[in-house]
Amino acid sequence: MEKNNCSFLCKRKLQDEQIIVETGFAPVGLKKVLWVDAYVQIDNIEPLNREVSYSGKVVFDVVFLDEANNIQTESLTSPFLNKIINENISANSKVVINIGGVNAEYIAESDKIQAVITICSYVLCNENLEILSNSESDLCVKTEAVISQNLIKAECIEITESLTYPITDRMENIISIKPKICLKTVEVDTDVFEVQGEILTNIKYLSNSDDVQKILTVNYVQPFKREIEVQGLKQGDYVDVNLAIKYDKFKYELDKTEMRALLEVPISFCYAAYSQKAIPCVIDAFSVKNKVNLITQSHTKTEISELFYNEEKIEGSAVLNDNLPRIDKIIGFSDVSLTITNSNIENNTLTVEGLIRFNLAYLNDETNEINSVNKEIPFSVRFNIDLTDFTDLFITATLSEAEIIAKRGREIFVDGKIKISYAFSKLVTEAMITDVENSEEYPEKTSAIEIY
Repeated sequence: MEKNNCSFLCKRKLQDEQIIVETGFAPVGLKKVLWVDAYVQIDNIEPLNREVSYSGKVVFDVVFLDEANNIQTESLTSPFLNKIINENISANSKVVINIGGVNAEYIAESDKIQAVITICSYVLCNENLEILSNSESDLCVKTEAVISQNLIKAECIEITESLTYPITDRMENIISIKPKICLKTVEVDTDVFEVQGEILTNIKYLSNSDDVQKILTVNYVQPFKREIEVQGLKQGDYVDVNLAIKYDKFKYELDKTEMRALLEVPISFCYAAYSQKAIPCVIDAFSVKNKVNLITQSHTKTEISELFYNEEKIEGSAVLNDNLPRIDKIIGFSDVSLTITNSNIENNTLTVEGLIRFNLAYLNDETNEINSVNKEIPFSVRFNIDLTDFTDLFITATLSEAEIIAKRGREIFVDGKIKISYAFSKLVTEAMITDVENSEEYPEKTSAIEIY
């Protein structure tokens, strides 16, 4: 009997979890920490049987006041190591780990900076099964084609994007430049796939033009595009892509002659490319000579949708607590972070809910003091979709162009643009015929024609 080895792609979400990364912070002359921004990168992922170890770094940007009431900044890097335990992980799996959100703060009682990081992950693997594809002439079979997905190539490479942004005279004292990256499309063609996305860059600079120091923010968006050659790919094949910034290697310089900022953005570019091949599979069989027993084996495979991308404006408001001084002048605000807390599909609508977090530094004229407040604002966005029978959602989101204003001294308004990349999948369990066993022979036939 003829048999073929058939490979089925499985993509499974792992449970979201939170990890805490801390580092000490006690500079000489520290008066007050206004805010802490945290940027996370994953450096190494090592899958083993039923667990995966991963390590990375958190880059902290701390904005604080010194004893002379001047705004100062300091950057620190803290490594971390953690593991995920799950029975679906094997040493041959490819595990993808994304950062679902970061909430950073300064803990004055212990002179520490702490980041609470939401880890979102999933595992890619192939389940192999030897299936019956044909047989000898005295066994009658019915066949259908099944799609076998085979891993062609999986690797992580580091690429560098050189970017140039204009600066003005007012932006002379730049204190922070931080890029983010979002994935928009993955197009597969013959022996190549193309990735398109955007690099979102946030530039913070110190302004002394008013009677009080302020930290102002400028946002830039730069298209990102890259082609990767992979022999054996064709249209309709599947490529899983994960992009992330390597913050510990990010560099920039200011060309004040040409009034521009020159950025070298290192990007971790990880992908797994799967080819699809139609393989004949026996779905039924009988013999005119013997009774037969069909040997079956169940397997689980994943049906995967294409990658979708949407942008939506989000806004929200918060009220200053009564025990805090009123807001008379905004001094600046931290990087506005985003965490997705829930998503669901109902009536052809995808609903994504989450939280946006930020720190706002402001001046109160009555006390002539700079204060800082941390706020969380919920958001909800909805997208129309055509896929309704898929059960798992794989989603990454980035917030860009965030603006914060204050009104009437106690009301804080936030608006920005959320950029969401998402794909759907579902697990399908089915049985395949792997062998046929002959049993007892039929008695001799006396009829001229038999219908089966």
